[in-house]
Amino acid sequence: MRLPIPSMARRDRQAPPSAVSAPRPVFVMVLLVATLVGPNAGWAQSDRATREFGFLVGSLFGEPSDETYLAVGASYSHHVYGRMRFRPEFIYLYDNDYDNGQGSTSHGFIALPNLAVDFRDPQKPFVPNSTIGMGAIHLRHRFVDRDSNGRTVTRRSTQTVAAPLIRFSFRFFVTDRVYLEPALGVLGFSAALMSIEAGYVPDRLPTAPTGK
Repeated sequence: MRLPIPSMARRDRQAPPSAVSAPRPVFVMVLLVATLVGPNAGWAQSDRATREFGFLVGSLFGEPSDETYLAVGASYSHHVYGRMRFRPEFIYLYDNDYDNGQGSTSHGFIALPNLAVDFRDPQKPFVPNSTIGMGAIHLRHRFVDRDSNGRTVTRRSTQTVAAPLIRFSFRFFVTDRVYLEPALGVLGFSAALMSIEAGYVPDRLPTAPTGK
């Protein structure tokens, strides 16, 4: 099923259902993560960072005929076991030219309680990782148009849908505790979320100097 994001409500269309079921690939990803962080993975360590704070900026876009949203958000990560992190995030969305209408706007937010897995030790300077989650997307649309008499007509609609997220990113540390992380994700299997995040890891151990 195609999730109607971002062009979920246009002038002459009814709003789609308020929720959709998670596609089967999401459950495959859950099993993959369970395998990666299972008891036999050998990734549990007691001396790693436990907290991470991030600020991200990017865009949410779908097929060529759909809308593009500015995305600005924040995240918090907490290591729960080995290389697995619980990562809730909140992203604000805004489009000032919704549906190509003069004065039409759309804004809303994405709330995502995610699980992230680091594919290398987080103490390394370069850490690829993957994120999966099931979140809620809430949008408010404001349509500005003209009726048959030439008068300006304003209409509003709101919509909330559920959508799975699968995202891959590459984190590299610019200092011992500050990192940059470009990411590309698929939201609902019909929209792409591209972002770059700047973050701070207060508990990360300083990088040991290299010696001969």
